[in-house]
Amino acid sequence: MRQIVSVLFALALWDVSGCTHATGNVEQYAIVVDYSQSLSQMIDRSNCIVPWHRVTEQNFPLKGMKTREAAVVLFKVNEQASATELVEYLERHGLRPAKIEELLAVAENHPNVIEGAVTVSLGSVVQDGQNQASYPSLEWRGGSCILVIRPDKDWDAKSQFLAVVR
Repeated sequence: MRQIVSVLFALALWDVSGCTHATGNVEQYAIVVDYSQSLSQMIDRSNCIVPWHRVTEQNFPLKGMKTREAAVVLFKVNEQASATELVEYLERHGLRPAKIEELLAVAENHPNVIEGAVTVSLGSVVQDGQNQASYPSLEWRGGSCILVIRPDKDWDAKSQFLAVVR
């Protein structure tokens, strides 16, 4: 793992609205995922536009029952890091990458914390035609939330990531 990623987490340099960088306090956001809903219903409730055909329950199966509460945090990296590096680091620090249903719950319940940013969910993955991993993300264009599938790459400070507190 590159030093810059470990420094980011060790000093809790979380880059989201409302976080206190100096003390290392990270603001957590409460969400509720309602698994009685289909993925399409979750998308509708999030008020996000989905222009891509790959956002289906076949590609992103929901594996929960009833409703589940969770606490999530947002973070950015200071330097490029791969999805594998980010996921491994999250897991070592008591977090797990958020899934598509948690990403949509944040869009529904806390749209202000993701507005204007690209927010990536590394806990859900779909393989494209070239067998490359791609991840759901929310982007803002013209004041609208758009759910897109982004191919894996070395992620940088232009994106923020959603993680679930265990």
